[in-house]
Amino acid sequence: MEKNLDLLVYSQSEDIIKIYQYHSTSSKDKVVGNSIKNLIVTTKRIVLESKSTGGFSRDEFLIDFVESINTRFYHSKKNKIWLVFMLLGMLGIGLGIGLIDLLNSLFGGFSFVVIGISALMFIFGVVYLITKKPQQSFSLTLSSTKLLYEFSNISGENYIKKERKKGKKQIKIYSKITPAAVSMLNELNALILDIKDFKYQINMEKMAYIEKEITLEEYEERTKILANNLKDQYR
Repeated sequence: MEKNLDLLVYSQSEDIIKIYQYHSTSSKDKVVGNSIKNLIVTTKRIVLESKSTGGFSRDEFLIDFVESINTRFYHSKKNKIWLVFMLLGMLGIGLGIGLIDLLNSLFGGFSFVVIGISALMFIFGVVYLITKKPQQSFSLTLSSTKLLYEFSNISGENYIKKERKKGKKQIKIYSKITPAAVSMLNELNALILDIKDFKYQINMEKMAYIEKEITLEEYEERTKILANNLKDQYR
């Protein structure tokens, strides 16, 4: 994709509070390519963004219109097969070393065969433990009763291999939920409440400026402090 074609423009009156890159997909197929999904929170809006090598799409909600958030999260337990292979591997290595004379008496070098196979089993267990990730899935729904802003839903799943047929060729697509997704599910509602409170405080400062209770410099300084405090809270 040509540089900057997918660059989101922000208004001069909004501050970016947080960007959650909550999901990604990857494929070796050049047509499918890679994609990332972001949830962008500013002081004015929530942007649901999907970007790939082929283009981008966005859904936007004004913060004031978001009235409820529903979240779902599923996390499976990791299969214990890795532990079985590691234990069998260690047991086999121990027996191969401890009974080396007995095993070699059966036929020459038999102890090394036992130790070698056991070592491979142990290594397989370690590799499986490192590479095999637990499956995860989630959904997040933004709701509102305002006209044209009824609801929007995002979802994702983790480490699930999908396949699409392209002629006789099967294309493998790997999807991944990032650690930021869990943070997003846990804190988004609180963040929106804090933004609404932030906007209320900004309006109070604006009224104080209109009533000439504070100067323009004081108004700008106070609004800057409020915005920075909000960003620091969710950094």
